[in-house]
Amino acid sequence: MTSEVEVSINRKAQYISLVAYVLAIIAAIVLRYYQLEIKPLHHDEGVNSHFLLNLAKSGKYAYDPTNYHGPTLYYFSLLTLKLFGESEFVLRLYPALCGVLTVVLMWSLRRGLGLVGTPVAAWSLALSPGLVYYSRDFIHESSFGFFTVGVIVCAYNLRDSYLWFLPVFAGLLFATKETAIHTIGVLIAAVFCAMVWYTLRLILAHTEVQFSFTRLFRRLPLSWQYLLYFLVVFLLINLVFYSSFFTNWKGVADAVRSVFMWTGRGFNEHIHDHVFTYYLGILIKLELPLIVAAALGIIVTLWRGTKFGLFLMAWACGMVLGYSRVPYKTPWLMVSMLIALAVFTGYVAQEIFSILSITPLQVAFSILLIAVAIPVFLLSWQVNLHKYEDNENTTGYFAEFGKKRNFTAYTDTQYGYVYAQTDKDLLNLVKEVERLNPRSIYYATSEYWPLPWYFRGLQVTGYDEKVPENVQDEVLIASDDQREEAEKQLLGKYRSQEFVLRPGVNLILFAREAVAR
Repeated sequence: MTSEVEVSINRKAQYISLVAYVLAIIAAIVLRYYQLEIKPLHHDEGVNSHFLLNLAKSGKYAYDPTNYHGPTLYYFSLLTLKLFGESEFVLRLYPALCGVLTVVLMWSLRRGLGLVGTPVAAWSLALSPGLVYYSRDFIHESSFGFFTVGVIVCAYNLRDSYLWFLPVFAGLLFATKETAIHTIGVLIAAVFCAMVWYTLRLILAHTEVQFSFTRLFRRLPLSWQYLLYFLVVFLLINLVFYSSFFTNWKGVADAVRSVFMWTGRGFNEHIHDHVFTYYLGILIKLELPLIVAAALGIIVTLWRGTKFGLFLMAWACGMVLGYSRVPYKTPWLMVSMLIALAVFTGYVAQEIFSILSITPLQVAFSILLIAVAIPVFLLSWQVNLHKYEDNENTTGYFAEFGKKRNFTAYTDTQYGYVYAQTDKDLLNLVKEVERLNPRSIYYATSEYWPLPWYFRGLQVTGYDEKVPENVQDEVLIASDDQREEAEKQLLGKYRSQEFVLRPGVNLILFAREAVAR
């Protein structure tokens, strides 16, 4: 019989866990929405905004698998654009929301994470510098991570309403990015690995094993009617989005082609190639608590972890190793592994808390968790609100020590979340063009993203990689290596100013004398 004291303690623990979880959501909202517009749009954000604006103005969108990702980003962001107007804040509103909702979903995993693990997982997701950084960009990663967690939540609970939402999350996952096939592959492999290790551990402990995969599937509440429902909903979501709401059937075929296309790019194109340890270097530099937790967690989970804990471990390891083995590496691909590591960190915290059965040790461990969260918050604030355009990537744990010891992650500027970020000097170019208020503008260079977003209200007469012979426009934008050619063509009738677009790329703004005065 449970005593009143035990019930009182349990209720108090549940209350504390709930409060800590809610505070994590608040922290996630603040870090993702505070000064959301402060960072100039990245090149990729500029391209994505072009598709969104075209969809908003013409109602047309066609999926292109060659360099771009799935349609969900544009259609869901179209809703926010229609509701709140055009601004950098609104442009990034949907990805930031997905970042917050990923934290919210931890409540649906509380049965496996526990009273300590649930808020720790929520705080790990909320504070991660990388997860915050890419939740503040108008790219696909944040929503892709949200849909991934949605699939896990539904599959883990697999009952009631979760059953009906599983194909929705799975469908949206595949309609968001081509790497969905990799993610699902890792999740399935993680389930298999968890079951195998759990069974092996029972055998080694001389415990009677009553497990088989056939029995497992028989216990799942999956009738043929449900499987048909799953298939219909999954396919319908992908058909709707990739066909651009039944107006571009070629997009459906392109979606199938894209899987093979992006696999080939990852291994054969040799663009953005980095060494195997590239992601590990960034993790140590900017996400050290997650790596430490994972290292401890692997030992603890292999020793005494539940099937759910073993799954989380395999998921996290699979994401890190899977992406690391592909030569093509960009830091935003880390979102999937950061989410997995953050959720696993929550589970590890719960296991360690349970091992420390003496109350004073548990209190000390709770204080340690809070102490660790403080520098994580400070680093996340620094990376996202002060060093958001630091293309040298100088920020990180033990940065000075790393530089002195000449560690690659601290001396190679590629190791960080800032990756060819637009320089804030470009906003000076934007202000100058706004001051000039030209009737038309001409881009004489291929290096102009994200300017089309900022100049969306101006008439653009041409895009080219060379200066036209007879320039009629009041403003012309060229790259710095075109200055001599442009000055010959413009015959001294234009004034020029130079601005930084991003590291190694400068732009020249040519304005007609009559307008520039």
